[in-house]
Amino acid sequence: MEAFEWARKEQKMYCPSPTKANYRNLGEGYDSYNHHLSFFVDPNHPEAALARHYWPSQKKVLYHLVANYLQLERDHPEIVHRLIRNGIYAYLTKVT
Repeated sequence: MEAFEWARKEQKMYCPSPTKANYRNLGEGYDSYNHHLSFFVDPNHPEAALARHYWPSQKKVLYHLVANYLQLERDHPEIVHRLIRNGIYAYLTKVT
């Protein structure tokens, strides 16, 4: 929950009006050396999940609302959980 609150604050600061996005083909991978994707989920409202895109070389952050989070969790639970762990890692590296 702390990671979600941190992401929500960052999202409001950098992307006050995030667009909704439907994520597809998670198996093809969204992460690369210069791009990091993470999900942040409020356990009480999983339909309001956030996706954080981060480009470390540019120090650029972009947020989207994950419009199809519940479907992704159903169809690709292992990948979704990895993206949530990415979010926890992003939170821990920013607050410590």
